[in-house]
Amino acid sequence: MSFNAVAQDPPNGVPIAELDEVPVYPRCKGDSNAEKRKCMSAKIAKFIRQKFNTDLAVNLGLTGRQRINVIFKIDTNGNVFGIRSKGPHPRLEQEAVRVINLLPKMKPGRQKGKAVIVPYSLPITFKVKDGPPAFNADERKYFSDGLQKAKEYNHIAAVELYTKSIKNDRYFALAYNARGVSKLHLKDYRGALIDFNKAIILQPEYGEAYFYRGLSKSYLSDNVAACTDAKQAEKLGYDSKKLISAVCIEAKP
Repeated sequence: MSFNAVAQDPPNGVPIAELDEVPVYPRCKGDSNAEKRKCMSAKIAKFIRQKFNTDLAVNLGLTGRQRINVIFKIDTNGNVFGIRSKGPHPRLEQEAVRVINLLPKMKPGRQKGKAVIVPYSLPITFKVKDGPPAFNADERKYFSDGLQKAKEYNHIAAVELYTKSIKNDRYFALAYNARGVSKLHLKDYRGALIDFNKAIILQPEYGEAYFYRGLSKSYLSDNVAACTDAKQAEKLGYDSKKLISAVCIEAKP
């Protein structure tokens, strides 16, 4: 599997190339903006290579070259915000947002002596090798059919299909998570909790699974544990602010 991520000027906003001082990634040095920008691009690409879970594409049955276009902004304090992504599958888009949200605080860009908000964009591209699939085709068909049933709000059928998928591959984290979500809709909170636990064991940085595990715990009146999971989901890039506000005592006015 090959992987690449290259920074580009955004389609709108103040182009990085026109700033008096470009944003500076931690431990990047250089005498010119071009050198700092080159370092930043290389550091972000390395960061994404280390953090992005490309196995998601394999689990989704995707093959060939995958591209996720990402746009975000660096605020006047050097923090990343406003992340948007567009890719071949919602799961890959969510993963891109999760990873970019983990980027460290940077030195902000400056224009005319003042820190400014800087838009930034980059494509995340990687290639899933073609060839015979390393999984049972029925497993992925059951999973895809389960997603479709869930969209139709037929969660009983979705659970049955996810279960068949898991029987073919007991290490399929996405199927455990999806089955847990459908169980939540069916108000089987303890059953959902078991599935989210399994998804997290298989994929420890699965932000969505932490979010829904926290939601399950809140339905079971365990707000302390729910708060811990919600905060972990937020840390991993899955938007959990509403859940944090609902279950974390310190977040309430």
